[in-house]
Amino acid sequence: MARRTREDAQKTRAAILDAAECIFLERGVARTSLEQIAQRAGVTRGAIYWHFRDKGDVFEAMLARVQTPLADITAALHIGVDKDSLRDGLIRLAVDALDRLAHSEQHRRVYTILFHRSEAADETAQVSASRTLRNREVQTILETYFEAAQQRGELRPGLTPQQAVWAFRSLMLGIYSDWLRDPSQFHLEQDGIPVARALIGGLLRSEDDAMGAPRPLETNNE
Repeated sequence: MARRTREDAQKTRAAILDAAECIFLERGVARTSLEQIAQRAGVTRGAIYWHFRDKGDVFEAMLARVQTPLADITAALHIGVDKDSLRDGLIRLAVDALDRLAHSEQHRRVYTILFHRSEAADETAQVSASRTLRNREVQTILETYFEAAQQRGELRPGLTPQQAVWAFRSLMLGIYSDWLRDPSQFHLEQDGIPVARALIGGLLRSEDDAMGAPRPLETNNE
């Protein structure tokens, strides 16, 4: 019986999040009420409060269903560095992300909401704070790998690891935002992936290029 109760609770939670996705997409986050979500999900408002604190909590849980875990990001980069180079690891990360966006309706719904339907509101302020923290964590992970690439001579001359992280994040966010606003303007895979490959290649040299490049000078503090 306890197992059945847990399964029912998980189904109810999923139904609430599914309903929230649909209504947030239709109306925008600010113009959606918990009552509307409850009606779409076929549950009571009390059921929503059993699983979530408020609408911001629903929104955050909806995002969590599609976000790549930080551990997976780290693992993807680490595998890339072990087998190839950071350049290839980042390209693999970008291609996988664009592939999921192109082929998953849920990813498209949630990221459309995130980029184009989530107006600033007090109820989503905590979510914004959580996203800021996650973005900083991702930035720290990427900076660590770009710093290592710089030491190996892979980073393009004139770029700092911090600038490279900013450029990579801007590339991915720009592709997501532009395509989700109007998917007819370009083909996400046929156009987006080659652009991502080219721009990432502008940040990091290939292994052959890096092998022939002078290493950064080490500072002698003695």
